[in-house]
Amino acid sequence: MAMFQGVIYYVNMVFQEVYGWTTIKTALGFLVHSLLAIVVFAGLGRVLPRLPLKPFILTGFLLRCGTALLFSFVNEHTSYWRLSFPALILHVFGVGFSMLPLQITAARDADNKDQGLVGAIYNTGLQLGAPFGVAILNVISISTNGDNGGAIHGGAALMKGYRNSFYGIIALGVFGFILALIILPWDKPNRPAKKAVEETKDLEAGAPQGMEDTSTIDEQELHASKIESDGSTAASHIESASIEIKA
Repeated sequence: MAMFQGVIYYVNMVFQEVYGWTTIKTALGFLVHSLLAIVVFAGLGRVLPRLPLKPFILTGFLLRCGTALLFSFVNEHTSYWRLSFPALILHVFGVGFSMLPLQITAARDADNKDQGLVGAIYNTGLQLGAPFGVAILNVISISTNGDNGGAIHGGAALMKGYRNSFYGIIALGVFGFILALIILPWDKPNRPAKKAVEETKDLEAGAPQGMEDTSTIDEQELHASKIESDGSTAASHIESASIEIKA
């Protein structure tokens, strides 16, 4: 998440501070990113559960590194269509290939009752990673921004620090790539789990396993009570017959 927020933040800075765009024009510059994300993420949601996830995750990190690398070449004279536009398209596929499979991987082995907990832990990790990552990138940018002699001002001076921040984003991407390569398995998702499938079959048959067990226990208790009642009745009859014989 630090990579995602870092790219969005510093691309916004490039558009406004280096290109000198207004807020509205900056929003229009991100429009292709937003619209393409809707289409790509919807398609990946249908395809990913059927395929191994690790190759997608590794490819996603590389694409996101490529996005940061393209933006590192931007300056105040670079055309939006030459570098920024293709970099934003690359970023959409990079995020879709990495973040969506990572979320599936985080939740795929958890039981149904633990899905909410796993999702909460995953989202908490994302929310913690974003501010820490952006803070580190800001330190890099601020500490290297500007020209000490004062000869360079404006976008050209600011782009020096922004470029170093994009290098930091590339470093985060390489780190994520290495972790994914070492830690993540190569198998594809196994959801829905076997247990969930069995529960679904039981529900479709109209006889859930839990209800069957409860019904069996109730029948056994009823049968035991009946036997006990019959035994008490028989004992009562025997006692009455014994009294009559004595009389």
